[in-house]
Amino acid sequence: MTDDAMTAMGMYEGGETARPSPEFLSTARIALMLLSDRLDFDLWFVAESVDGRLVVLAAVGESGGEPYSIAEGQALDQGWPCYSMLVDRATRFAPHVDDDPFFAQTTEPAPVTSYIGAPIIMPERRPFGTLCGIDRQAKPEHMRRDLPLVEGMAALLSTVLAGEQRLEVERDRTRRAEEESLVDSLTGVSNRRAWDRFVEVEQERSKRYGTPASIVVVDLDHLKQINDAEGHAAGDAALIKTAEMLRSTSRDLDIVGRIGGDEFAVLAVDCDRDAAGALVERLEAALAAQDITASLGFATSTPGGELAATMRAADEAMLRTKRSSRG
Repeated sequence: MTDDAMTAMGMYEGGETARPSPEFLSTARIALMLLSDRLDFDLWFVAESVDGRLVVLAAVGESGGEPYSIAEGQALDQGWPCYSMLVDRATRFAPHVDDDPFFAQTTEPAPVTSYIGAPIIMPERRPFGTLCGIDRQAKPEHMRRDLPLVEGMAALLSTVLAGEQRLEVERDRTRRAEEESLVDSLTGVSNRRAWDRFVEVEQERSKRYGTPASIVVVDLDHLKQINDAEGHAAGDAALIKTAEMLRSTSRDLDIVGRIGGDEFAVLAVDCDRDAAGALVERLEAALAAQDITASLGFATSTPGGELAATMRAADEAMLRTKRSSRG
């Protein structure tokens, strides 16, 4: 391969490329069939650049026999003319490869006498791959007038890729927005909206299987005083540390949520009153080890019982603990 071609291909190594969808592959095959009907070349194919190599995605024509032996999924050697289209990112036509500068600099040229093709470009002028037609016979110079058709088909595939990329970006934004709408931005635990959803889901599961569930409410003591005396950064640090401790001390299947400014809750599934009491003891010990003062209360539902009532009972238990600690 020439130095220019190596430079053009090198931009892919270690980078990300858009993965072709079934819709893109279907469009590519239709485009290749149209070109095969209109322009007399032995073989038409679309190839994608993957880690510096061109890999055939779709092929139409004499792909199975000599001299080509090209199959979908095959990585092409660097002597194939499709590499040349990535150098200047432009449509190319070689009536005979003896007059083609690319072949003149190729040490191991492919068994091709003529070729035509165009690069497939992603948004921001990033090459995706190439669309190429090859033949064992020389072609007349007047076929150069068909370059706009080849270029148009490559542009069509570029448009399909760009549309899929935009759709993926929108899906990612939607997914992130959904995740952010369910996560407390400061502590990383579930926010109140997510907490309410989890409680609803556990309510249905508890009714179906007749299993108990427990809720622990944790209210930080003196958070306002920390904010007033040391600043909100110190208060935020206390909230973050509390959330981390609750997650690390609870079971993996339990749900930790921040349900108020200084209030957290743990939804312990399949957890009876004895197990909930043991959980509270672990939480209290972990909080004390971190020098975090908090008031805890818990309640356990009867199998299939209403978790909304359990939540109220846990909150009332927490308030009793807070009042008793104040003497």
